[in-house]
Amino acid sequence: MSDTSSQPSVVEEVSGSSVCAKPTKPRRTRKPSRPLPEVGTLVRGSVESITPEGSAILRLGGGRFAWLPASEYSWVEPWVDLSKRLKVDRFVDAVVTHVRANDDGQAQIRVSHRLTRPNPWETIDREHSIGERIFAKIVILGKRYALVELETGYPAKLSQRELSWSRQTQLTSDVLEIGSWIEVVIQSIDAPARRIEVSRRAALPNPWSTIEQTLAIGTQATAVVESCATFGVFARLKDELTGLIHVSRLRDEVRNYQPGMQLRVQVVGINTEEQKIALEELPGTESIASESLHMAA
Repeated sequence: MSDTSSQPSVVEEVSGSSVCAKPTKPRRTRKPSRPLPEVGTLVRGSVESITPEGSAILRLGGGRFAWLPASEYSWVEPWVDLSKRLKVDRFVDAVVTHVRANDDGQAQIRVSHRLTRPNPWETIDREHSIGERIFAKIVILGKRYALVELETGYPAKLSQRELSWSRQTQLTSDVLEIGSWIEVVIQSIDAPARRIEVSRRAALPNPWSTIEQTLAIGTQATAVVESCATFGVFARLKDELTGLIHVSRLRDEVRNYQPGMQLRVQVVGINTEEQKIALEELPGTESIASESLHMAA
């Protein structure tokens, strides 16, 4: 019999049971991938696509992609439409603001284009001051405010209460038109928050400063209904002055009045401190309505 003591055993004892020994395969070493960019690094990427949400996807090379939000494109244009500014395959410079590596070897990279330029908000006090009159273009109309762009390029907010001296004036396309220019007065500047608030009514003559010369108790005039409430109807007189016709001084139920209706009214009260005018409806509204229908026909 041949001596087999020197031959390697093909059976090993593990916890009292026999297990066949299997040759182990050498592990494959993953090739080092392109290193991730560090936060603060200046990179250049080509536009891969524009997402439905309005952001841009940049191709950085080496299989890396970066996300450029629309809010990070410009210091002064928070409403910028990247689909109109960027074209596919166009190169864009950006600064890396966020990097997160995934387990699959990919990475989430966020970049900012505006960081490649000086921040104009740091020197805004050299360009604008509170109380300054300036022209602004209407960009967006909301329910309670409008976003405007100052002629210097800075964004600003125009709230409904600062639209006119009439408290009931609404932010509608009849009053403001997107793309049109209006004169405003700068009311506040918050550089850290990148926020400017402006007023249109401050750029208009204040009708309350001369109301004693233009309006008196007993004055009769034609007014236009602006809005209705359970307690009465708000109607606009000349010079953007609005008065309230209490339900007790209406000739019909409130539900029968609609914005745009013309009424014959008489001034019965003026409170200059609270800037309130009390009106009373007079007979003759029916004739005004019939005249309007006749002219329309």
